[in-house]
Amino acid sequence: MTVNRPFGIVDADGHISDSVAHVREYIDGPYRTWGYRLGGSDGFDTAMGGKLGSKAPDAASWLAALEMGGMERTVLYPTGGLAYGLIGDKDAAVALCHAYNLFFAEEFSGKSDRLHGVATLPVQDIDEAIAELRRAKEMGFVGGMLPGIARGRCWATSVTSRYTRRRNVWG
Repeated sequence: MTVNRPFGIVDADGHISDSVAHVREYIDGPYRTWGYRLGGSDGFDTAMGGKLGSKAPDAASWLAALEMGGMERTVLYPTGGLAYGLIGDKDAAVALCHAYNLFFAEEFSGKSDRLHGVATLPVQDIDEAIAELRRAKEMGFVGGMLPGIARGRCWATSVTSRYTRRRNVWG
């Protein structure tokens, strides 16, 4: 059955299967050799043995998924990067967030204008997070991700107010 739509279908909550191995070459300085672990496993097979999807570690996988689903484009979030707010070392968080964003810009959005990214931001340092958001905008990201929990505290209200007091962060 063909459906006539006045607009294309957009997947607004896609996730890439990111790992330290993917991001490591983009990490600057001494943090490249640190023993990072991105995210973790809750023990559940959320893809139900492949019935609900598959891992998408690269642009080609995502472009194939878009074709299979009849979608025009997607907005992609990190998976392991969802845990970046828990990194205890401020400078390491800055380096890792920047590396992830460089990785995404080169390996995903740099390969197709159908793949749009949401940047990781080092919330451990608000000034660096704002600077990274500005860099992300220049690299073509469509937004930045703020974790709900950072270093064991819910910081959304106190830190978000510091973000909003700064004018022209996004445009």
